[in-house]
Amino acid sequence: MSVVRWMAISAMAVLSGLGFASDDGIQVTLEGDPGTPFEARWTIVTAEGEREVHEIEGQVPYRQRFTGEAFEGWLHHIGDQGHLTLEIIHKGNRSRSSTSARGSLSLSVK
Repeated sequence: MSVVRWMAISAMAVLSGLGFASDDGIQVTLEGDPGTPFEARWTIVTAEGEREVHEIEGQVPYRQRFTGEAFEGWLHHIGDQGHLTLEIIHKGNRSRSSTSARGSLSLSVK
């Protein structure tokens, strides 16, 4: 096996373990100024059509992986400073949206 091919296979294995290489599931990432506070409500729609609601209060950075067919999210920046970027990766597609101090946003991905 050539070195280049081995490196590519190794990189795919690492990324798969982190949740990037697989098309199943929903990867939710919040980035921005470290420590920026937020509150969020994620709704994950399963393959069976059930809705799982996750209410979260935390700080950036945040990363979570869910199993589901669709994502509906609401995010509120509860600090006076800082910047938040919400990124959703699902079925190979990437959606991003940003907000700053005291801003809110919503995002749906199917």
